Amino acid sequence: MTAAWMPMLDGRTLVFSEPVFEPAHLFGEIAHGLALTNRFSGQTMLPYSVAQHSLLAAEGALKETGDTELAALCLLHDGHEAPFGDWTRPAMDAVEEEIRRAAIENGATEIQAKSLAVRMRSSVERVKARLDRAILTAAGLDPGGLVRRAAEVREYDMRALFTEKRDLLSPQKRTWGAFSKGEPKPLPTRRGGLRSMHWSDAQHAWCTMLANLCPDAAQRAGWTPSTT
Repeated sequence: MTAAWMPMLDGRTLVFSEPVFEPAHLFGEIAHGLALTNRFSGQTMLPYSVAQHSLLAAEGALKETGDTELAALCLLHDGHEAPFGDWTRPAMDAVEEEIRRAAIENGATEIQAKSLAVRMRSSVERVKARLDRAILTAAGLDPGGLVRRAAEVREYDMRALFTEKRDLLSPQKRTWGAFSKGEPKPLPTRRGGLRSMHWSDAQHAWCTMLANLCPDAAQRAGWTPSTT
């Protein structure tokens, strides 16, 4: 069986089963990919990137806690989406529903159908986690950091999501499952609320934040603000 792969920005090949990243890739293909990947499948009035989402979470974490490791993990928590793409929660739910429906139509029990759907989501998460570990290693961070500090990163991720929902999306009539237990505290924004950044500005801001949080990686990559 041929291993799944894809071409990257600089022409190299990324193999998903054995991903390799160097510091230069973080400031190149990862930053570029996140800046060009839209949140919410593009269903905002203006393009809003994963890079800006990650920056929002990281800036909030750094401002409130002063914890540079936590801020770096928030900045990189969606790094896998540069090569993998942003599979939204509704899209994942729809795929799971289809797997269960098809399985039952083909004679599977409800328990068997649910098991297949869970295995699909688990497979997706394993691919993402493998990419994340390689990205964190390239940044000079503990590759298990996203697992060890998952609750803290998720808090800022969800607060960023709520802030984005409030400022960027049309009013919603249906309750989001993510906020069924209560709405989190929004993250601080500039006066007037959150606004979409141009992708090139988001890429530069993301790289600048990464360089500040992971200076050794920036030095190894030969990255300075003038290189973008």
